[in-house]
Amino acid sequence: MRSSRFVRFLIRKEQKGESTLLQLRTSLHFLGGFNCALSVFCIALAIAGELFTDARQWQLIFGFLALTHGTQFFCNLPVAIREKKGQAHAWPVFKGPMFFIFVTDAVLMIADAVAIAVL
Repeated sequence: MRSSRFVRFLIRKEQKGESTLLQLRTSLHFLGGFNCALSVFCIALAIAGELFTDARQWQLIFGFLALTHGTQFFCNLPVAIREKKGQAHAWPVFKGPMFFIFVTDAVLMIADAVAIAVL
């Protein structure tokens, strides 16, 4: 939700142009709101999970969450590969907050897929 602050992690100083920054800040604010809504959804599931009594309901929820984490992980993967090869890349994936996000999305995608298989 703090897009102006997060832009510093994504864009190197020499690449910052005013129109790029405005577009990125706006996009990040939008994505932050989306991720905030997903977080509230997960908290609500943790609090009121007893509302879902059928394994198929939980499989649907875990499937949605696996897809959510998976798309974020796989969208970051090409950036990470380019960084690892020393090629130009959009943002650093292997250090700072983006590394935490990258690893967390991978772990949660796998955990959600395992939950689907176990149910």
